[in-house]
Amino acid sequence: MISLFAGALGLDLGLESAGFDLRAAVEVNRWAVETIEMNRPDVDVIDRRIEDVRTDEILKRAGLQAGEALVVAAGPSCQTFSTAGHRRSVGDDRGWLFKHFLRVVTEGRPRFFVMENVRGVLSAAVQHRPLAEADLDILPWRTTNSMVPRSG
Repeated sequence: MISLFAGALGLDLGLESAGFDLRAAVEVNRWAVETIEMNRPDVDVIDRRIEDVRTDEILKRAGLQAGEALVVAAGPSCQTFSTAGHRRSVGDDRGWLFKHFLRVVTEGRPRFFVMENVRGVLSAAVQHRPLAEADLDILPWRTTNSMVPRSG
């Protein structure tokens, strides 16, 4: 298994408990890297931004070739999509990190891939528009009477 945006390996520990062997991780946060190195010295950590890491380097560090990885797992930064935040989506640099996950999956050709979900990732707009600026006329109860209760 290869882990991208590994954090402190939370997602990966779950996959390991299901029988997968973590070979390499990509993580840029220095605190997370130190945590991995302290708790899992057997895991090869690439501590650079995913944008600067080629897929062939990840595979080499994992001791694998394209098509040999069983799983590529990822927990890309979710703050930009979360319904609890500003929802800047791809207007935030972190909003494009999922493309690097797709790049590694496409080039590495694992049998399976897992990407951590965050509430709001599927509903986030390409460009956020505050509700006050939204076109509310597209809502069904604003355009038809079908949602209005009829009397008598």
